[in-house]
Amino acid sequence: MTNDPFEHDVAIPDPVATDAALPLPPPPVLSEPSATRGSVRRQAALLAAAVIVFEGWLIARHGIRDHVTVFVASFGIVVPLLFMALTFAGTMSVRANVLSVVRGGAFALVALIVGALLSSGVGDPSLRASYACVGLSSVMALVPLACGLWITRRAFAWGAGVRAASLGLGAGLLGAGAIRIVCPNDALPHLVLGHVLPVALITLIGFAVGKRSARS
Repeated sequence: MTNDPFEHDVAIPDPVATDAALPLPPPPVLSEPSATRGSVRRQAALLAAAVIVFEGWLIARHGIRDHVTVFVASFGIVVPLLFMALTFAGTMSVRANVLSVVRGGAFALVALIVGALLSSGVGDPSLRASYACVGLSSVMALVPLACGLWITRRAFAWGAGVRAASLGLGAGLLGAGAIRIVCPNDALPHLVLGHVLPVALITLIGFAVGKRSARS
């Protein structure tokens, strides 16, 4: 009897055969979930309808201003609402990246400021006259922002702070456009303090909430 270790055959497992017996892995996810599909789309439609009703109720409660010039209607109302729609569409797009969202937001802010300049006119420029519009435009913007943040809380995998800031900008633009329907004060200092400044504040609030939710 010999003690040669090579006398008997040793069964060596075939790695290829072992891998072939395993189930195939799932296909890779090429893109993040879309915020415009399934239940998210239905929720967005319902909340959009609720926001429209809320904004309409606020406008009816405070009353439509008596005189609306062509410049106020075009640059003070239509321009903010148009860029509001573009900002929300860009934020919800799955093809958007940080650069495109930031660039679109900066362009919307410039359009808002230019619109305020072109639609300015006579009115009370005092700081006291701006307090009421700061509060009303903030209320008009915070409700849409809360709805947008709730819809997109799990919709995207990147850029929570940037996307939330963009939602805040869109909500602020909605408030800026809606308040010109009821506010008859077209003085430029009033427009800057009472109508434009709240847009920047709501944008910062959206960014802060988005960053906090991303860390939690």
